[in-house]
Amino acid sequence: MNKHVEKNQWKIKIEQFLARNGANYMYNSGKQISADVYIQICMMIALCIAACIFLSLYIYTNINIFIKFMLSAFGGMIVGIFIPQWVVTYGNKQSNNEMLDDIAKIYRELFLQLDAGVFITEAFAECRQVVKIGRLKTAITEFNGTVRITADMDAAIDEFEMKFNNFYITILCMALRQLQKNGRNLTIIRDMEKQMKNVQQQLRLQETEKLEMKSMLIQFFVLIMTVIIMTLFIFLSGDFSFINI
Repeated sequence: MNKHVEKNQWKIKIEQFLARNGANYMYNSGKQISADVYIQICMMIALCIAACIFLSLYIYTNINIFIKFMLSAFGGMIVGIFIPQWVVTYGNKQSNNEMLDDIAKIYRELFLQLDAGVFITEAFAECRQVVKIGRLKTAITEFNGTVRITADMDAAIDEFEMKFNNFYITILCMALRQLQKNGRNLTIIRDMEKQMKNVQQQLRLQETEKLEMKSMLIQFFVLIMTVIIMTLFIFLSGDFSFINI
């Protein structure tokens, strides 16, 4: 019985990891990816990598067959565990960057609504109108649905927070809890709005620098390829008349 409970808790942790990092929305159109499916994907990747390693060792080495099998199994297991995890976390990082503008809009809209005297649940519901990213818009819609059905603000905030692995959304949820308890203290909302603007400016600067670096690398590559092609043409044609001896 205890082993069964531990197994279920392990699967629940996997599904929470997938949900918090946006895998459900990015890779399955918003539908829950079960732990069983994730484990099957990991196993398939592990088997493919293990087979490739074993084939390479079989062809190019003369080591013991048992050692070949163990190395292949170990390599496949490591890749099978970490590659899917890396793909999910990297996708979440990209998603977080894409959501920055929308999160900043939420802080701004929430501040304006609360400052105008709108109740917190209604104020947060209005934030859906300024959001463009589907993952965030869906989460706000589900938050509103939970509040209407259960009338439990804390549960709705917890559920909303569990759908993201994002520092600014974690702070937003903390702010919502404080606002629910302490009333109209909007300091944290205003401070986070200012911080978000600074972060957005830094990200835009980084994007500009990346584009400039890519442009320089492309120009350098074109120059190198031009030199290589000209050099090959000269040697193949045997025309060295331009060299003064």
